Amino acid sequence: MSKKEEKPYILSRPLTLIYKLPISKTLPFWEGLKQGKFMTTKCKKCGRITFPPQADCPSCYSSEVEWVELSKEAELVTATAIMVKPSSFAQEETYIVAVAKLKEGPKAVGWLKGVKPDPAELKEKIKPGMKLKVETIVPKEGSPYYVFVPA
Repeated sequence: MSKKEEKPYILSRPLTLIYKLPISKTLPFWEGLKQGKFMTTKCKKCGRITFPPQADCPSCYSSEVEWVELSKEAELVTATAIMVKPSSFAQEETYIVAVAKLKEGPKAVGWLKGVKPDPAELKEKIKPGMKLKVETIVPKEGSPYYVFVPA
């Protein structure tokens, strides 16, 4: 049996793919960030607040949801410093990703700013249960986003 011979090829340059992500169902969230608000959805039937915003309630499956503004108060659940970054964040310095419990109940994932991501200092500077607040960011280019910062 002969070994299959590989056909000649050249390598392409790395490609950047940019997608248009549909946001019509979450538009109030994105518009809220631009206005400094932190918005999500609340089920009109059972009252459950979800984050990220949901078109349908994951508890009672009702599609009757309303937009509510969150307090921007949170408590750290866990965090980790990201030193080996995915290619889309390769240009970023080491950063911290945190899971925080929002005052209204849901948990959210976001970058933790205002704390140096030095692994030697992380154990001293951040602890589960520490108070955080949400800050909204509107960059000159790109989409608005939120981060957690120590309160």
